Amino acid sequence: MIKKKGLLAVAVFLSAILLLPLFVVLKNDSAEITKRTLVNTPLLVLKEFRYKELSAGGGIEVLGGVGYHFKDRDEIFAFKILKKETNFTSTILAKNALRCGDETLMTGGVKVDRSDGYRLLTQKARYFQSNQIVKIDTPFRFEGEKFVAFGDSSEIDMKNKKISVNSIRAKLNY
Repeated sequence: MIKKKGLLAVAVFLSAILLLPLFVVLKNDSAEITKRTLVNTPLLVLKEFRYKELSAGGGIEVLGGVGYHFKDRDEIFAFKILKKETNFTSTILAKNALRCGDETLMTGGVKVDRSDGYRLLTQKARYFQSNQIVKIDTPFRFEGEKFVAFGDSSEIDMKNKKISVNSIRAKLNY
């Protein structure tokens, strides 16, 4: 009987020693999973939202189907911006928008329409708010009343009113 108890005690002791590292690993993994879940859990969820910012002579309105605000980024689906200026109104549409710091990445059928007849179509565009630069890294189409232009990529400096385009092709409509 004593031998069986001693053997059982040794077996339990060895099992504990052998299983302890496994327990520590599992505990650390569960802490990592919890940490990743918290990082990927939005602080705020908005559905069918509208944000307005009014200024003299116009304003801007941001709309979205669903928006998620995280500590380090914002994600918006069914993204839409309405911008009213003195001379015209612009509408910017994209299936998805991701804002990290100063940069807003728009993807999925990006479309910019202006009330004066200009239209830009592409699949991906990035906007840098601090220096007011738009970078288009995918092929695009730019339409006006008298022309249609195509390019492989572009950078638009809205502040200094400069545009650079790679591989531009155009068709005039007279």
